[in-house]
Amino acid sequence: THDGDVFYNASAISGYYPRKMCMNDGSLIAEEKDKTSSGKILVTYYESGISEQQKAIAQDVVAFCEMDNTNVFVFGNTAGKGVLQLFYSLNNNLWNPYFYPLATGPILSAVKIDSDTYLIGHSNGTIYKYKYTSSSLTTYVTGYVATQLKYDELNNRIYIVEANKISSIDYPSLT
Repeated sequence: THDGDVFYNASAISGYYPRKMCMNDGSLIAEEKDKTSSGKILVTYYESGISEQQKAIAQDVVAFCEMDNTNVFVFGNTAGKGVLQLFYSLNNNLWNPYFYPLATGPILSAVKIDSDTYLIGHSNGTIYKYKYTSSSLTTYVTGYVATQLKYDELNNRIYIVEANKISSIDYPSLT
């Protein structure tokens, strides 16, 4: 509920702290960072809050976007370069569905439009549109250094947050 009652409770793996999280079909998926090193893990927790599985990762997660009940897109950066991966929670597998290099520089944000379409805010001032089924990455709009992207599916509106400005545009028309 949203009236202050606790409806999910989990503890981070000992020696780690959570940075990014998402729910996926009742399970909690979290990026956790080692308190004393640069190590990071992707942890899946059962609905009971007990750790189910974990996987070492190299990237700093920027955003999780749930694709379906067993797959979550993980957008992030490794050594200052954007990384787009898909996490299959049933077998703890993380793989690259897009085999081509991304633009130079880090990803700043990402948002799900539908289970096949995702927008990626990049540090180069471009918002890219990624289509999973065609494995295509195209320029959606330029001129926005989007530190956050939010999608209002009821009104088909995208909110773009920059350092000192919030813009909104209709999707997909860009008006």
